[in-house]
Amino acid sequence: MFCKKCGAEMADTDQVCPSCGAPVEQTPVETGSAPTTAVKPDPLRLSALICQTVGALFMVIACFKLMGAFSDMGFLFEMMGVGFISPLATVLSLCAAVAAVLVPVCLWLQFVGRLNPANGKLADQGGKFLPTAILVQMIVECVLYGLMILMFLIVVVNSDAREMMSALSMSGNVTMLLLGLIVMAASVIFLHVMALKLTKGAAPDMTAAIACFVAGGVHALTLLVLLSNTNAVTVLLLAGYAAADILYGLITMQAAKK
Repeated sequence: MFCKKCGAEMADTDQVCPSCGAPVEQTPVETGSAPTTAVKPDPLRLSALICQTVGALFMVIACFKLMGAFSDMGFLFEMMGVGFISPLATVLSLCAAVAAVLVPVCLWLQFVGRLNPANGKLADQGGKFLPTAILVQMIVECVLYGLMILMFLIVVVNSDAREMMSALSMSGNVTMLLLGLIVMAASVIFLHVMALKLTKGAAPDMTAAIACFVAGGVHALTLLVLLSNTNAVTVLLLAGYAAADILYGLITMQAAKK
């Protein structure tokens, strides 16, 4: 260390400066101050973050695939007189990909920032941007779900549209997919609302935990329904989010009991 009066180098054990004789000022230890040692990471929260990050990664890939699918179906929408759906859905899919990344990034900032007091600014940044990231993701996903539901409604009520879907190798139980989309959209909205409440200072309660469990269950159920008729990206996307939601439910339930 160095003398605050003359700047001379000193040993850590010196009580006075060997150069100018000035006493070494002792920094008072404040009662209740943050510990200087690293905090052991919570394995449950770390597991949830990893699962959510995996889900977000494959959500980005799925969004780009969705952009391609909407582009391929552009002529169908134009023929049905709803040509605005294809370009709008393409833009929304890109926004959804960005939003899917924002939330885990903010959560990682909070997690890493809390492990060591020296990284406190990271936790502050994560906490500052997290509500905005969740809100953006909820709005984008709601509109995107709405467009996909509208697309499937068109297919359900229009025989020409069903034939074109079959020609594009997108056939299947469209009614089941439509119902699944509606239930999944409702559960994700419920989960986002609970997450927003928690990030704005609301105390964790069993309602928030139930919201996580419900969303996780819906993701898992959707995964089981689509397992035989979907690709690896969708499987990993749903599996990642299902696991993350259930783990966050456990974390919230533990916090609510304290």
